[in-house]
Formats: sequence, C-alpha cells, structure tokens
Amino acid sequence: MLKIGAAVVGTETELLLKSRWVIPTRALEAGYMFRYPGLEGL
Repeated sequence: MLKIGAAVVGTETELLLKSRWVIPTRALEAGYMFRYPGLEGL
C-alpha cells in the first residue's frame, strides 16, 4: 500500500512514514488563509 501511495504522491515510501514540523511562512506571506489554522476546536 505504501508503494502505491508513494507513486501517487510522487515520493519515496520512507517519506510517507516520517513526521515533519512545517511552518507555512511562504504561504502565509502570500496571503493564503487556512481553513483550520490550528488544532484548537478540533
């Protein structure tokens, strides 16, 4: 299943399993508004 998912996403299988902390600085600077900006209220 991971190989199929990796092929769809276009990445390696190990990258699907790793957790990354990402800060969307460029998207926010460009004015992107997230539907759910945080985990509060989920």
